[in-house]
Amino acid sequence: MKKMLNFFLVAAMIAATGAMTGCQEPVVPEEPGDDPNEQPNEKPDEKPQPTAVLALKSTSTLSAEFVLTTEAIKEYAYQISAPGEETLDAAVLFAKGTVCPATDGDNAIVLEGLEGNTTYSLALALKVSDNEFFEDILQEEFTTASYEQPLTLISTSHDGFTLHFSMPAGIVEQNHVVRYSVATLPKYNELKNGYFAYPDASLLEANGQVYWNSDATLTYNNDNIYLYDENGQPVIDEWTGEPVVVHEQIVPGEPLVFLAGEYGWGESEYGWGEGYYTAMFDWDSYYANMGGGNDPWGPMAATKEYDEDKYWTGYHERIFFTAQQPSLLDAKVNVEITPAATSGIVRITPEEGVLQYCFFICDDATYEEILLPMYDNNEEYFQSFVTSVYGFYNGCQSAEGAIEIALEDFTYIQPENKYHFLITAMGDEDGKTQNFQHLTFETPAKSGKAPEVVVTALDPGETSPYAVYFNVKCPTKNAVGGKYAANYAREFEKLLNNKSYSYTYSDIVSQGYAFTADEIALINSDEGYTMAISTVPDEITRLAVLLYNDEDTPNAISGADDKAVAQIKSDKQPDAPKVDSPLFTSLLGDWTMTADVTKYDYYEGGIVPSGSRTCKITITDAVEYPETLTQDVYDLYKSSANMEKAAVDALYDEFKEEAKVFNAWLKGQNRLLCLGFGFEDNPYYLKYQGAYDLFVNEKYSGYDNRSLFWDFGPKWYLQIAADGTVSVPSNNITMYPMVAWAGNQIYLAANGPQGAAFNDDGADLVFPGEVSADNSTVTIKPIMVGEDPYYPSAGFNYYGMFYGPDLYVNSNLTLTKGWTEPAAPAAYKAKASKGAKSGISVISATENNVPMLRKTPLKALKSYKKVSYKVVDKEQFFSTMQKSREKYNK
Repeated sequence: MKKMLNFFLVAAMIAATGAMTGCQEPVVPEEPGDDPNEQPNEKPDEKPQPTAVLALKSTSTLSAEFVLTTEAIKEYAYQISAPGEETLDAAVLFAKGTVCPATDGDNAIVLEGLEGNTTYSLALALKVSDNEFFEDILQEEFTTASYEQPLTLISTSHDGFTLHFSMPAGIVEQNHVVRYSVATLPKYNELKNGYFAYPDASLLEANGQVYWNSDATLTYNNDNIYLYDENGQPVIDEWTGEPVVVHEQIVPGEPLVFLAGEYGWGESEYGWGEGYYTAMFDWDSYYANMGGGNDPWGPMAATKEYDEDKYWTGYHERIFFTAQQPSLLDAKVNVEITPAATSGIVRITPEEGVLQYCFFICDDATYEEILLPMYDNNEEYFQSFVTSVYGFYNGCQSAEGAIEIALEDFTYIQPENKYHFLITAMGDEDGKTQNFQHLTFETPAKSGKAPEVVVTALDPGETSPYAVYFNVKCPTKNAVGGKYAANYAREFEKLLNNKSYSYTYSDIVSQGYAFTADEIALINSDEGYTMAISTVPDEITRLAVLLYNDEDTPNAISGADDKAVAQIKSDKQPDAPKVDSPLFTSLLGDWTMTADVTKYDYYEGGIVPSGSRTCKITITDAVEYPETLTQDVYDLYKSSANMEKAAVDALYDEFKEEAKVFNAWLKGQNRLLCLGFGFEDNPYYLKYQGAYDLFVNEKYSGYDNRSLFWDFGPKWYLQIAADGTVSVPSNNITMYPMVAWAGNQIYLAANGPQGAAFNDDGADLVFPGEVSADNSTVTIKPIMVGEDPYYPSAGFNYYGMFYGPDLYVNSNLTLTKGWTEPAAPAAYKAKASKGAKSGISVISATENNVPMLRKTPLKALKSYKKVSYKVVDKEQFFSTMQKSREKYNK
């Protein structure tokens, strides 16, 4: 991209300007009357002698008028130039000058677009006949009047303008300057409106130190868009390698704003040092009268004064004008719009003579509330809008030839709504000839039936602890698109029971994964679409589906019992062949884990070393918990969940059963449980919370007791092999996460030179380990990818990107028997809630012909807090403000 000098368009190139001249209607002499005393022409056959007299009639700042009195002259040609540079050759004047027909008598010649206080020379040649020049070339020097105002617009062109600045008295004597800037009208209005509206003083302060300290004439056009050096070469921006842009392209008829204001030498309020940064502007009064001032909690102004011009203490001026208007193109584009409720087709067919065209589509609210105000509610400016840089930044498009477009590709189409279609046809590349059309249309109401959706949980036909299967079918066969969300039932319940955001199934699924066109075709078939979702053993997975018809109408999901929702529990993981090893007992206890770590440097960027760190690790063969609860736990559940002792005991019995299942699984897989991980100075995600810690934590809420064993941690495992070797397995698809109680599901990943590796194919990441002969040291080594080591490190996978809590492991993990430092107290305590329900419809399916899909990351969904608004009167508003101030002051 090309770098702009600043956000508000500034600077220009000084250039000479040509005057605009034109032939005037000749002064026609009166017809001879019937005066009886009038003498007849005594010599009717005598040819009159050619005569010509040029006289200056008047001058102004930017124009001059002459009277050419002629007899027997056919036509004349003239040019203006600086004195001494005039052309005195009749043939050249007729070839390059302005040629006009002559009439006997007075002919008016008006010269416009001149500069003030400037001397010009007018040279004029005449023709008596097609092949005979008048014997003399007429000349006249004249001087235009002085400029009366500081800013004077001299002339406009299709792609720019020329203006003159005359320095007001006293500015130079005070060592002040006048800063200036130019912008399109909509860009200026954007900056002048909204919560962070800028007064002109701020806009000019950001103009890149472009200023006047003497009189000057400036020309802006598309030949000086870029900044040039003293050799006429474009100045290249050192960061982008692109030419520096002085101002944006100007198009015919575009409304423009030119600003100028007086600035003195001073210190910038933004810390940029001294310079012409101080506007001659009463900021204190301005802020106070606008209702704020330096004290945001101070008294508000009784009435707001929005007229910023009143606060300038020095020179300030702004002028509004347009670039030269295009001529009418004698050709147009034929537009045929066929709207539907949520879509539509536009066919554009240009007539012969249309080179290209630009168009824009928007709804009526955008047109009335955004577009019109940006153009001062003047619809005549929209012809230039669709061809302008500002327009293309906001969605205008260009095309050539006959095309067909879909309305929904350009804007959101809603039923029973009004839309605007603006299109400008151009007959040339510069847009000097144009034909503009403003069309409106309305969309009809929806009339189609929403798709019917049936989701069925399937029996895969063979045991699979790591996948569950569903069939999705649309009996009405009218689905054109759709989305699905699949995850564990407890993850759904956490969102559906979230009191802050009030999620519905539609909220969740609408942010899920989209079905492909091929999948939609299968969903519309008699057989439906069979899909497999990855899971972990012995877990309930839930699938919810939204399908849309051609009017973008989805099915409604009433709840978990809706036909568009189904769930199924995966098989338990079978036990591995039993391993007998003394390591199952000799490795138990507390350990000190040491590793070198790195961290991201937020100031300089990049990963930097952060030294060697230690943390406590406990190796155990089971999740531990007390057999009975103490009174403080009953008190906690009574105060937080209004549960009596018997209900708490029943809940805790479920907890203990889940713990026994987890411990049996751990033993059946020949694993030891490692508790703790992470080397952060102030750990949050990796601060240890056991399953029982979560059960008694009032700030934690799990869907059911099983959730506690999913969420607790950090937890990881030592795999004991029959040959006495150890390893550390990890899998972010088929294993519980390392920790999930703090929100993000963190897994053990492989961190190396090219980033982090997770599991994409369902296979385990296995880090090799080594136990010393005396069982006092365990070393966990990296996975090798080529010659690069990838070390075990904690992190979470967010849409394919790896994020670590804080520190990344960059060496072997060395565990040394024993821990001398006291363990940190638990950070969280928990409460639990109701269990999951399950209902499975069994239909045979085979595992081999169904592609495996990943679970929908529900934790990545955006949270849209649902709020209601109440209209308040003035008294209520100020009362609320006063209460806020009193609270703040406390």
